[in-house]
Amino acid sequence: MNQQPQPEPLIPNPAAVIALTAGIVSLFVLPAVLGSIAVAAGLYGETHGKITGHGRGVAILGGLLGAVGLIVAAGQTFYGW
Repeated sequence: MNQQPQPEPLIPNPAAVIALTAGIVSLFVLPAVLGSIAVAAGLYGETHGKITGHGRGVAILGGLLGAVGLIVAAGQTFYGW
């Protein structure tokens, strides 16, 4: 059988893109929900980035932005910022 070469994926590390997007949006809207998603996707994307070599830094940045979003959510809840 003739095997066709597989094309490169359009986004090599989708978890990193999800983490970055959710982290940025969590600073403005739904910080608890989107911050949690950003941290979880950032952890997964960072591990996937170690394996594939793509998107590790983006995943780390998204996770950090998600953590900031969680801090903002805690500040709004407990201190009324």
